[in-house]
Amino acid sequence: MYDSAQQVVMDYLSKPDLTDIEKFTGYYLYSEVLKAIGRPAAALVELQKLKERLPNVVEKPLYASLVQGKLAEGYFNIPDYEKASLYASESLLLSPDTSLRAGGHAVNYSILGYSDFLRNKYQSALDYFENALRVYDRYGETCEFPLVYLKMAQVYNAMGKRREVESFISQSFHISDSCKIDSYKELAHLTLLDIQKEKGEYRKALETLEKLSELKITLADLRQQQSLNALEIEFDARLAEQENSNLRDINRKNEEILAKQRLALYTALGAIAILLLFTMLLIRVSRQKEKARSSITLLNAQLEKKVDDRTKHLREATQKLQENSEKLAIQNKQFVDFFNIISHNFRAPLANLTMLVKFIERSNDISEKKLLIDSLKQVSANLTDTCNELLESMQIMQDSEIPYIANDMTELITKIRSGLQMEIVESRAEIHMDFTTVPIIYAPPKYLESILFNLISNALKYRSPQRIPEIMVVTSPTHTGVRLTVSDNGLGIDLGKHGNEIFKIRKTFHNHPEAKGFGLFLTKTQVESLGGRIWVESIPGEGSTFFVEIDDQKNKKQEFKIG
Repeated sequence: MYDSAQQVVMDYLSKPDLTDIEKFTGYYLYSEVLKAIGRPAAALVELQKLKERLPNVVEKPLYASLVQGKLAEGYFNIPDYEKASLYASESLLLSPDTSLRAGGHAVNYSILGYSDFLRNKYQSALDYFENALRVYDRYGETCEFPLVYLKMAQVYNAMGKRREVESFISQSFHISDSCKIDSYKELAHLTLLDIQKEKGEYRKALETLEKLSELKITLADLRQQQSLNALEIEFDARLAEQENSNLRDINRKNEEILAKQRLALYTALGAIAILLLFTMLLIRVSRQKEKARSSITLLNAQLEKKVDDRTKHLREATQKLQENSEKLAIQNKQFVDFFNIISHNFRAPLANLTMLVKFIERSNDISEKKLLIDSLKQVSANLTDTCNELLESMQIMQDSEIPYIANDMTELITKIRSGLQMEIVESRAEIHMDFTTVPIIYAPPKYLESILFNLISNALKYRSPQRIPEIMVVTSPTHTGVRLTVSDNGLGIDLGKHGNEIFKIRKTFHNHPEAKGFGLFLTKTQVESLGGRIWVESIPGEGSTFFVEIDDQKNKKQEFKIG
């Protein structure tokens, strides 16, 4: 987007007969584009050159004030506060009129105030910030107040006035919410975090850091969603372009077929004309007449066969194109889903690791360091578990060939019961089976066993302490395959509260010491890898029923591909 903006500006500046003001405006926009694409030094060079291109008009001081103010803003962002303060002062002196700049001289006042704050001139800094607020208010830019309030909070923090600090930070949060400016909310959290760390309030700093991490995740999700929307638009455009290209190829082939058909038709017509001529000339020669008729019949049959062959080829090409498009859409969805899982589950732990390391480096208190190191170990362990779990799920997605055999359900349940013998004996659980209608399921044995093991072990793990666990495993046929049902009389799940998170990674719904929130996520991944689906019905306090449906694979080959 910025490359396009830069090209538009350069195209504009290449136009002949531009006025002084038009040239000044073009180079000014060019410097703004350089700053936006992350080249602040190049932007400052262009602004210095821009002073030599000031338009020769009555309002020349007004344009000069604009350039000096932008230079002040650029050096402040580098940061070079001494130069920023110098240019901000010059901008104020050059022209009191600021009609060319949104917010007037408010940014200049803010820069001068922050420079005085760094020199410990606190009262002077506050006076400048008050001027900035008045200018923003005059221009109707009240949504910019949080930027000034946060700087004033820093000044009062340095003066030891805690009440004023809390007041200005609170006002900053309120205005950022009302104006819906998430970047200002993020800046407010950062300012509060710096103040809490400076005061040694590490517990509060950790709470603020957690809120900041959540906000950053929200902002990153928004940016990611925007990126995904852009990718989706680009994908649709490319797909449409590919479809148009394929359609052009099909039309070209149709034209070639029609041309050949026309040529064949003209040939046939010519042959008919010649045969008619010979027929008229040799009317009395019956043998030659019959031969001519036979030739015409054979030619028509060959022509019809060619048309049928071409039509069949076109139909097969169209069907193949549709299958490729559907496969591409499925692969794209798998990539987006897995990318969302990775970005959601790694961003916050990595941010917490970084901040905890910084806290440890800065802390001189041994007990505080030990607390921070314990927190660091916990975050690191959680990150390692998440990484291993995601690698396991990714291995399932990448499994290209899986052995495919018939599974005797009674034998499979016997094997699972043996693996869960201790839990069954300890809980006195009763496991019932009904495989009357479907005693055999054709599926990869390691997936089918893992699916059943996870569902039965969950039923044992989340049993009700008020009754003996009863688990029922049933198979039944469907229109397209087989349904596997596992029901229990355990604790149940509040689907109204957790319905959208049942099969998500790292989601737990009961306070069980062994709950990790990965079993159902892995089960769903395995079911979907088989082209099936899984869902649950549950009543809190009464129990849950999980349903798994997969297509009938009996007539497929012993090896099948996933994806």
